[in-house]
Amino acid sequence: MLRCAQGTLYTGITNDLARRLRAHREGRGARYTRGRLPLELVYREEAPSHGAAARREREIKGLRRGDKLGLVTASGGASAQGRRQPPHDLAAVLAEIRAKARPDQLAGRARFGITGAGRLGLAVPDMRRIAQKTGRNHALALKLWRTGNPDARIVAALVAEPERLSDREMEEWVGDFASWDVCDQVCRNLFDKCPRAWQKIREWAEREETFVRRAAFALIACLAWHDREAPDRHFTELLPLIRRGALDERTSVKKAVSWALRRIGKRSARLNRAALAEAQRMRALDSRSARWVAATAIRELQGEAVRRRLGIRTDRLL
Repeated sequence: MLRCAQGTLYTGITNDLARRLRAHREGRGARYTRGRLPLELVYREEAPSHGAAARREREIKGLRRGDKLGLVTASGGASAQGRRQPPHDLAAVLAEIRAKARPDQLAGRARFGITGAGRLGLAVPDMRRIAQKTGRNHALALKLWRTGNPDARIVAALVAEPERLSDREMEEWVGDFASWDVCDQVCRNLFDKCPRAWQKIREWAEREETFVRRAAFALIACLAWHDREAPDRHFTELLPLIRRGALDERTSVKKAVSWALRRIGKRSARLNRAALAEAQRMRALDSRSARWVAATAIRELQGEAVRRRLGIRTDRLL
């Protein structure tokens, strides 16, 4: 629930609160809020499903103003509502992480390049549960990151506050990446929600460090996946960058380049055509890496499942 400039209340639902709140504040959200800036988040609830959230939204919208304000007052504010009171202490959260350790999984994961000193073998769902229990806590996220433990770093990305992550902190974290899973989880759960995300793509794509460059293309993939409000042109403008990235023979980089191109091509019918055209150009390049990226993209983007979801007829394929 948002309090608008005139004191009115707006209620909505989202599966990405930070991104949706930023869109409202930038005038890209609901029509109602565009002329009523600035906005303040005053109340929130978590729901187990989209259907449950929609039902609760209708209930709240049907309340009288006094009853809505009663919800705000009873919750103690948006930051407290919808969260258990967590162990904000670093030692307590690390104890929870260690309690979920699965050392029997480490050897199998190492075969897929998931390595790093001090790994505990946590499953991602366990990390998410720990983060949900803890709630957003930026100071704690910074402390978890600085432990250097890969599992703790993924939890850090889940509890960090995107709007508070500074440029210096983004650069510190991306420079610390040493494995593809930490890179991708941080991009998916944190970086793609940060105001600087689009800027960082171009900066990091020019860097030589393996996982910094991977982060650029993982970030493209995550934005194509999660940022439903970005116009198609933001992604078509990145296709030349993806083509250059496809020349990088390093496995960790070229797989992220492929992921980026495929996610763009699954976003809309128009972008599917643009991504396939780009893949055809890559296929003609004198580069094994580029041809591999092209082949993986063409195979998936011309697949029946993608065509059906985007409403593309077979006779419109390249």
